[in-house]
Amino acid sequence: MDLRRGYHQVRIAECDEPKIACVMCYGVFDWMVMPFGLRNAPATFSMLMNRLFHSYLDQFVIIYLDDIVVYINNMEDHVEHLCKVFEILRNNELYVKREKCSFAQPTVHFLGHTISNGKIQIDSDKIDAINNWEAPTKKDRDWNWSASCQTAFGRLKFVVMEETVLSLPDFSKPFEVHTNASNFAIGG
Repeated sequence: MDLRRGYHQVRIAECDEPKIACVMCYGVFDWMVMPFGLRNAPATFSMLMNRLFHSYLDQFVIIYLDDIVVYINNMEDHVEHLCKVFEILRNNELYVKREKCSFAQPTVHFLGHTISNGKIQIDSDKIDAINNWEAPTKKDRDWNWSASCQTAFGRLKFVVMEETVLSLPDFSKPFEVHTNASNFAIGG
């Protein structure tokens, strides 16, 4: 599901309207809803969605900004979970874009990946884009791109483009997670 102009569904506090006013030749216009382009708009919208759906996140709902995925293995639970999601949306006056909704699908395309039967893989159009990547360059200084760099870059593209399919973890069984961290960042 996709919310209809998600940011515009978030009301700006009246006392904050002058802070994001637009000055035009016809006068000063105050936004009454959150416009696209504000630095904190994505974080504000994410906090709203996480607060509204916190009870269901990672149980049967995944949210990325204004995109909502409701997942489950059987139709009966799927309908029940959709009703819960729609109730939250209705109670908070958030509206979906009907033409961008699909329900009870065995395969979902989400954030550049295809998710199907507990497996995740990169969308085929993304693989084509990776295949067409050019070697990196530096605009403002000389760049020493050797043959070994090109070989490593080619290998990296090949590995990413392989029809690699990731399986979702079975949380009923033990598994290990290996991560990487420093004083400034963390990764996996």
